[in-house]
Formats: sequence, C-alpha cells, structure tokens
Amino acid sequence: MRAASPFLCLQEQARSRASRGREVTMLRREHERQETLRRLEHLLALERDADELYRLAAEHLADPRYLETLSAFRVDARRRREGLERIVREQGGRIPSGLDLRGRLEEIRLLLAQLGGDDAILRALLTHAERTGKAYQQVQEHAPAELQPLLQRGLEEVRQRRDWFETAVQALESRPHRGVPPWNIPPPSGL
Repeated sequence: MRAASPFLCLQEQARSRASRGREVTMLRREHERQETLRRLEHLLALERDADELYRLAAEHLADPRYLETLSAFRVDARRRREGLERIVREQGGRIPSGLDLRGRLEEIRLLLAQLGGDDAILRALLTHAERTGKAYQQVQEHAPAELQPLLQRGLEEVRQRRDWFETAVQALESRPHRGVPPWNIPPPSGL
C-alpha cells in the first residue's frame, strides 16, 4: 500500500476548509436573513399598532383640529403596513393578525393618557413614533439593498410624524389649560 503524498493531504485539507467556509457563509447568510425577517415582523407589528392608536386617539382627542392630521397619519401607516406585509409574506414571515401584547399595552397607555388631556395623548403617540423610528433604523441597517428605498421612505415619514407630535405637544404645553381638564373627558371605550 502506498502512503499518501504530503501534497495530496494538503489539497484534501484545503478542500475541507473551503467546504467548511462555504457552510459557515451559508449559515451566516441564513441567520442574517432570519434576523432581518424578525425585525421586519416587529416593524410590521408597530405599524399595525399605529393604525389602531390613531383611531383611538381620534376618538378621544378633545381638539378636533388634530383629526385631519391623524387621519392622514393613519392612511400613511396603512400604506407602509401593506408594503411591509408584502415583503414579509415574500420572505416567508408571519403576518400578525391583530394587536399583540405589546400593542394592547400601547392601547392601554393611550387610553390612560386621555386622563391627562390632549397633550398626554399626543405624547403617547410621540413615544410610539419614536419607537417605530428606531425599529426602522434597526431594520435598515441589516436589510438587503432592494428593501432600502422602502425603508428609507418609511423612516422619513415616521420622522416627520414624530416632529409633528413634538411640535403639537410643545404647543399644548405652552397653553395655560394644557389640553382638556380630566373632568371633561368622556369615559374610555374599548376596555
């Protein structure tokens, strides 16, 4: 029996390392794809929550001047949500059917905020917009190039929404009555 030449052993080792390297690369790509999908699902849930929160806020805000803006924000959130649903579905992800636990907590936070008047409701919406903006940034950092335009457009819209809420809250806080006194607020519905 003839001994294997050192050159053949080195070739075999190199092939084995190259094969392991390809496997590691494939596993890394799959992990990154799964992480991006998980982040997209989270972002989709936040956009779904936004739609519901805008509806609730419109029902409980005392100042009717905010209704038109909230209606426009709700339409934007639905459009972004539909785009995200399409992407998540294409990548084999899970589409949330309704509010999850976090969404219910956001809803309760908004309903409790009505006790503080319009400024507290708008502050709750501001907090949600900030959270959604951070989620867009996290997805955008890891998303493939083909998703970047959609994510960039969504991030810009969420930032504009956040800026509007900040301005509205500051304007209300500068007023002496700070929205509506708690005794003029109708009882919450939906709980």
